[in-house]
Amino acid sequence: MPQEIEIKLRVDDFDDLRRSLRRAGAEYHCTLLQTDRYLDTPDKTLMRRGGAMRLRVAKYLHYKAGPRDPRPQLTLKGKLAGGKLTKQRMEIQTHVDDQEAILEILASLGFAPHLTVQKRRIVYKLGRCSVEMDELPLIGRFVEIEGPSEPQVLAAAKRLGLTGESILTSYVHLLLHHCRQAGQDKNEFVFEDEQ
Repeated sequence: MPQEIEIKLRVDDFDDLRRSLRRAGAEYHCTLLQTDRYLDTPDKTLMRRGGAMRLRVAKYLHYKAGPRDPRPQLTLKGKLAGGKLTKQRMEIQTHVDDQEAILEILASLGFAPHLTVQKRRIVYKLGRCSVEMDELPLIGRFVEIEGPSEPQVLAAAKRLGLTGESILTSYVHLLLHHCRQAGQDKNEFVFEDEQ
C-alpha cells in the first residue's frame, strides 16, 4: 500500500531555507495555492480513527519544471504508524476529472465536506525528496520533506541544516487546536487575498 513518509518543521521564514536549497543543488518546481476540502461522515468517523479524506484543487501561481496535472486530486490517508521523527501513514490518491461528480458520489456514501484549508506551497526537488515550504492562515510557516524512505527524508533535512522538533500533527489538527486555544469555532481556513 502506498506510504506517505515525511518530516514537518515550523520555520519563522523561508529565506535561510532557500539559500540552503540553492547550496544543495535543489531544483525549483512550482509555487501554488492549494485549497483542500476535507470530507467525513457527520460523526467524523475518519477523523476519530486518525485518517482523512480530502479533495484538493491546486492553482499554479508559478511553474518551472516537472510533471503537472491541474485536475483535482482525491486523497485518502490512514492513521499514523511508526516513526518517531517522521510521519508515516498509508496514502492513496488519484486525480479526478469532475470534482462536483466525485462530491456527489461521496455524499451518496455519507461523506460531506466539513473543513476547508488553504495553503501557499513552494515546491523544490532534492534528490528523490520533495521539499515543500508551506504557509497557512493563522498558524504560519512550515517546511515538509517527503521522500521514499525515512533515512532519505532525514538525510535531506540534515543536508538543509533543518533542526528542531518534528511535528507529527496534521495541519488540520494544528488549525483546530489553534482555534480551540483562541475560543473560536471555524471550519474554513483561507487567505483573504488568495494569492
